[in-house]
Amino acid sequence: MRKIIVSTLVSALGFMLVTGGVSAASITVGGNGAGSLTSVTAHSFTLSSTSQGNLADFLNHVSAKTNTGKNTASFNTGGNTSIVGGGDSSTTLGVNNVANTNTSTSTPSCCPCNQLSDVSVIGNGADSINGVTTSAKCITKVDQTNVANIANYVTTKSNTGGNNASFNTGGDVSVISGSSDSSVTVSNVANSNTSN
Repeated sequence: MRKIIVSTLVSALGFMLVTGGVSAASITVGGNGAGSLTSVTAHSFTLSSTSQGNLADFLNHVSAKTNTGKNTASFNTGGNTSIVGGGDSSTTLGVNNVANTNTSTSTPSCCPCNQLSDVSVIGNGADSINGVTTSAKCITKVDQTNVANIANYVTTKSNTGGNNASFNTGGDVSVISGSSDSSVTVSNVANSNTSN
């Protein structure tokens, strides 16, 4: 009598992050008669597949304007005439865009693979030939795709000028204007992929 117990082919396939072990299969070759020839081949296959994709569209229109100028002191008679501008004019703009970060972490349950380690050759007759061949294969597949379209339109204007002192009679005329400052910072961070 010939008795052959063979494990089945094991596979796992998933979308996004698929992990998790499949219990190890066992093979037993036993109860074969004297002079018998028994050959068993078993394969274990595990696939972990991850697919990640991002699409981001940014369109920023930013405009800022400050004005402390255009002060007027005109048509004065007698005495000194002075214009002291409305102070310093400062414009600060900041645009920060962050998009599309993929992180994939494969757990150790896939590799090393689910091995066919439980193999038993027992209770066979005299002069019997019994062979068992096993193989285990593990594939980890990671696909990460990012698309980012970013457009920034930034306009800034700072003004302390345009002051006017005219048609004044007698005395001194002085015009003092503040400082004008503009600062723009644009930061775009996109499309980062990490696979561990």
